[in-house]
Amino acid sequence: MSEDTADTRPAPTAEGASTRRWAQELGELQNRIRKLKTGVLPPAAVDLLEDALSLSVTLLQELAGAQLLQRRMQADMRRSTASWGYLFDRVPVPCVVTDSAGTIISANRAASLFLNISAKHLVGRLLLHFSDDREKFGTALLSAATDRTRIEQVMTIRPKERAPREMLVVIVPESPEQSGRHLWFLQPMTPTMRSPDVLPVTSEQATAN
Repeated sequence: MSEDTADTRPAPTAEGASTRRWAQELGELQNRIRKLKTGVLPPAAVDLLEDALSLSVTLLQELAGAQLLQRRMQADMRRSTASWGYLFDRVPVPCVVTDSAGTIISANRAASLFLNISAKHLVGRLLLHFSDDREKFGTALLSAATDRTRIEQVMTIRPKERAPREMLVVIVPESPEQSGRHLWFLQPMTPTMRSPDVLPVTSEQATAN
């Protein structure tokens, strides 16, 4: 190969490789192949090079299309994530998202107000630390991980620097794909939700007995 057609340029790095750059590289390669038609290489070799170049251009176009599709999917994902975050934060019931170990991943505004800790500082804490009954909490966590269904459990939750409260805790998987993440809804118990054995005895009932 003659000196004027020798390729002395450094190979493109992974960081600098982009669709536009490769398009420019292929354009320059096409010009060099045209120079080879003057007799430096046999016609069959030139035809082979042109076929390879044509295939490279086609692959580059497909790559550009795939990158465009990827950008659109990423934009859709960002919009979906933003919508989910907006709705999650405005759910009126205290709710936290945990991983399979019970570590809080995110918390909505209602949970932050109830637990008396900012949502930012709830992240990374174990939800277990807010439970008065660790054994019951562990059983609920294990059931959520193994049954992968809706779990309901009455628990006593102790917010920071506040009196403990009896709550109906509903645990559901974050998604049907069972990613190991769960949503914990903390609903305050009302008298009508309590079981008969924990209902307070009124003075009239005590007199009757």
